Amino acid sequence: MARRAAGKKGDGPRPRPRVHVGKRLILGDDTGHLRCLSATNGKLLWSVRLRGGIHAPPTLVGIDLLVTTDQGRVYAINPVDGKTLWSYRLGGGKLTSVVPAKDRLLVGSASGWLYCIEPKVAPNPKGPRP
Repeated sequence: MARRAAGKKGDGPRPRPRVHVGKRLILGDDTGHLRCLSATNGKLLWSVRLRGGIHAPPTLVGIDLLVTTDQGRVYAINPVDGKTLWSYRLGGGKLTSVVPAKDRLLVGSASGWLYCIEPKVAPNPKGPRP
């Protein structure tokens, strides 16, 4: 007989969304930590803390990693070094993953809103940043 483990909200961070970017594995958790590990040896390459928990898988648009949080924020992260390229606060609580649509970005919220973002800095469609 199988049983589901009883978990409490305060049991510690739970790794959730993840994405592969080349030879990198990027993991987010419900405490807002975004970590990049080498997919070949598991070594930590960088780590950043965002405002709010990460519950939806990050989206790679061009070479930019777009991450949403449960604090209603969208971040564009450089997947090579983890630096924030831009961020925007939408509100609406938990957000879905970002969906690219031509030169705009679509994001849904738990409150039922669908946001359309036209970033001032377009996601970089080319190779790695300097």
